[in-house]
Amino acid sequence: MAGASIIIATYNGSKYIDEAIRSALSQKGVELEVIIVEDASTDQRPEIIGRYACPQGFDFDPRVRIVRHSTNRGIEGSYRDGVINTTAPYFKLLDHDDALPSTDVLARQVAVLDRNPGMAFVAGQTNYMDADGRVYRRKGYQGKPEVLDGREVECGVLWGLRIPIHNGAMLIRKEAYEELGGFDYDFVLAASRSEWQIGWVNEPVLDYRNHGGNSSLNPANRWNDYTRRMRTAQGLQGRQAARYRAYRTVLDAGKMAYCLAFEKR
Repeated sequence: MAGASIIIATYNGSKYIDEAIRSALSQKGVELEVIIVEDASTDQRPEIIGRYACPQGFDFDPRVRIVRHSTNRGIEGSYRDGVINTTAPYFKLLDHDDALPSTDVLARQVAVLDRNPGMAFVAGQTNYMDADGRVYRRKGYQGKPEVLDGREVECGVLWGLRIPIHNGAMLIRKEAYEELGGFDYDFVLAASRSEWQIGWVNEPVLDYRNHGGNSSLNPANRWNDYTRRMRTAQGLQGRQAARYRAYRTVLDAGKMAYCLAFEKR
C-alpha cells in the first residue's frame, strides 16, 4: 500500500488544532506523514504544534513536520506549500478545525487509489458537527460505485447549489494535482473534464466542524463562489451552452439568493 500525506493548514484557532493532529496521527495501515503549515499565527497554536514536531516535545512524533510562514499567506497558499513539501504519492487536506472520523479513513481511500491508477482523487461522505463535536448531519452521495461518472460531477459543480464533495474529504493523487492544478471547486471541475477518474467511498471520511467562524460560511466567500461558477458556465459551448441558457434564470435568481444567505450547512 502506498504512503499518504495529511496536510493541516492552520492559522489562529488553537481551540481545535490538537484534535485535528491527533485524528491524523491515529490513522492505521498506511505509511503516513503529517505536514502542518503554520500560517503566521498570533495565538498559542505554534506552541501546541511544537509538542508534536520537536524531539523534546511531550507528544513528539517523527511523522510530523512543520512548515512555518513568516507572513500570512492564506489557506490556498498554505496548502500549496504543504503539497510542495509532501513526499508521498497521495495527500489529504485537513483544516485545523476539522478531524478524521475513524482510524481507517486514510487506508480505505489509499486502497481505492492503489486499485485505480488512473484516478485523480477519491472522496467520500462528510459528517457535519457542531462546535462541541456533535454530528448533526451527513452529506454526500449514497450508494454510488467506486468510480463516479465525471459528467455527473461536472453538472454538480456547475448547476448544483452544493457539490457533495468537500475539499477535506478528498485523497488526491499528487500526479493529478500537478497536472490539473487548483483546489476545491477548481480541482474537482478540472478532474471531471479530464481523462482522470474520480473515486468515491460510501462512508464518512471527514468530520467538518461548523462553529460559525468557518470561512466557507462567510457570505462574501459564497458570493465569490457563485460568480466564479458563472464565469465558468458562460464559457461553455454546444450542448452545455444550451443547458446553461435553460438554467440561467435559476442560476441568476436562486443561486444568488442562496449564496448571499448565511446558511448553516
